[in-house]
Amino acid sequence: MSTCTRCTQSGTKLTSLLKKAVTVNASDLILTAGAPPSLRIVNELQRISAPPLTPADCEVYAREMMPDQKPRENQE
Repeated sequence: MSTCTRCTQSGTKLTSLLKKAVTVNASDLILTAGAPPSLRIVNELQRISAPPLTPADCEVYAREMMPDQKPRENQE
């Protein structure tokens, strides 16, 4: 996995990450707790130069993508 040299640290909100993905023609945006966001560009994963995501970061991004969904009461 290489570092995406066309991506900067500025803006780690979901919209900014999605804009970066579009800018570099990424097919996927991978968000995993404990790792920086990654983009799949021409079948190669490239990390965005950003701090690792926390579980809370991933939860916020998931809620942004599914605003009409009710949160689960009993999370494990």
